[in-house]
Amino acid sequence: ILPAAAIITELHGLGVIGDVSGILERLQQVEQNEPGLALFVDRLRTFVENFRLDEYLRTLERAGEDHAARA
Repeated sequence: ILPAAAIITELHGLGVIGDVSGILERLQQVEQNEPGLALFVDRLRTFVENFRLDEYLRTLERAGEDHAARA
């Protein structure tokens, strides 16, 4: 399950500027509002907490591509 394209775009933007605290805050909001996304959020959170923003961004880019392919 993937979040809405707008959320992916927002999270990607935060990653591009390296806003770790902003990312973690937004991930918490997403998880609270959409519990079905818990696995996706956990994966992203793990990347961010380990300062692996390259993997974080790559994961979001793939998710964005999946959205585009479905449209």
